[in-house]
Amino acid sequence: MNSPLPPFDGYGVIEPFLDPVVRAQVARWQGGLVWIVFLVLWYVPFVNNIFWDLIFGISGVMGIPLNLVRLGYSQFMFWRR
Repeated sequence: MNSPLPPFDGYGVIEPFLDPVVRAQVARWQGGLVWIVFLVLWYVPFVNNIFWDLIFGISGVMGIPLNLVRLGYSQFMFWRR
C-alpha cells in the first residue's frame, strides 16, 4: 500500500510520472518525512509562523470567524499557557 508523499496527499497523482529511481528513494523515506515535517513545524518558528498565517488566511477567505480560529489555536497550544 502506497501512502502519499508524507504528509501531503497527492503523491499518488504524480508517482506514475516519476523516474523509478526517484520513486524508490521516496519509498525509502516516506515514513520519516512525516516526522521531519512535524519537527520542522515544532522547532522552526519561521516555518510555524508561515503555517499558522496560512491557516488564518484560508479561514478568513472561507468566512470562518477568526475568533473561532483563535480559540482552536489556543486549545491546540495548551502547553504554552
